[in-house]
Amino acid sequence: ALVGVPSTWSDAELGLQWQGERSQLGAALTHNTAVGRLSGWRIEGGTQLPGQVRAQLEAEHHAVADESGPLQIAGARDRLALRLSRDFGRMWANVSTAVMSYDTRRGNPLGHGASTQFELGFWFRRSEPDLSVKLLGYSNRFSANAGPPLPAYAPLVPSGAAPNAAFFIPAGDDVYGLGFGFNMAHSDTYTRRWMPYAEVDVLQSRRLGLTNNLNLGLHGPVFGPDQLSLSYQRQQNTSGLNRQWSLQYRLWFGR
Repeated sequence: ALVGVPSTWSDAELGLQWQGERSQLGAALTHNTAVGRLSGWRIEGGTQLPGQVRAQLEAEHHAVADESGPLQIAGARDRLALRLSRDFGRMWANVSTAVMSYDTRRGNPLGHGASTQFELGFWFRRSEPDLSVKLLGYSNRFSANAGPPLPAYAPLVPSGAAPNAAFFIPAGDDVYGLGFGFNMAHSDTYTRRWMPYAEVDVLQSRRLGLTNNLNLGLHGPVFGPDQLSLSYQRQQNTSGLNRQWSLQYRLWFGR
């Protein structure tokens, strides 16, 4: 459990995106205020490969890390990720791999990680509202640095003792399961009307046994080329049970 956690904090992002016939590029500046301020950037690009395979590459620096509760509020993540995907009519498949390094927001090195994920899904309906089911799995491996205790983060520990890097870095895990989605194809895109979305994953974890993740939200325009979204996420992993409410406002240019 964590103590001394802020009841609310803010995220801000300013980004640009270019979309071509076969490729896309994007970049964003990010800022977060939880336990310490975190300013970073993200660069991403995608292109169509032979065989109708789409490749996406993403690099991020000083991003919010959601691998554990302590990392999410007091850590920073550098990550390089590659994703390959392909549609087969009503079906889709994708596989991704990523390498990560972690620090505290004060710059203390915490450790490293690597992740491999896959999805194999089927669309019952692709137009609004879309309905889907998917088989998913992932394997995460993490390594915590053997550094000295970090007294600046003692207020997060119930006992008040200074934590070491292992307090932030989660244990690795292997997980597989089924996911069910409603309007998830439109959950992170601009829409001209208000739209609910939901996703439920029922998972079997090597460390935790049977678990589930939940993602619920509602988003839509307020003044025109913008979007206001309210979401609730519930996720259980090797660091514990994480629940998060978020309110987000986005403004698009060129719509």
